[in-house]
Amino acid sequence: MFLKITSILLCTLVLFSFNIKPIYADCKQPVTHLLKEEVTPCEGYLFSPEKELEIRIKNEEYKLLMEQTKIYIQRIELYKEQVKITEEIAKKEAGKAELWRDRAEDITEKYVKQNNRQGWRDWVFFGAGILTTAIAAWTVSQTTK
Repeated sequence: MFLKITSILLCTLVLFSFNIKPIYADCKQPVTHLLKEEVTPCEGYLFSPEKELEIRIKNEEYKLLMEQTKIYIQRIELYKEQVKITEEIAKKEAGKAELWRDRAEDITEKYVKQNNRQGWRDWVFFGAGILTTAIAAWTVSQTTK
């Protein structure tokens, strides 16, 4: 038993004296932290902490821009729907305006015709009044003789 413990301690002492560090890097993870002079079991890229921070910031900016793009696309779709609705309303209002214009033209035309007839009738009645007055005056002058 003593021999086993001694051999384990000696092996541990030898490992620490050569400064060999075990690597627990998992090649399935996208990012693994490495220390100086470590050997890795997988291929990849080694980034400085500054470059890693820059890439993370750019990644977050990209995510933010993608969310903003989605929002802008939704807004565009809403604007398209609003334009369609506005065009439909404009068509309906144009139809109403056309009906009102046609009705106003008809009423104006009828008014002008009626006004023309009434003007002619007014002259006829005015002439008839003058003629009646002249006949009445002649009759009065004939009866006084």
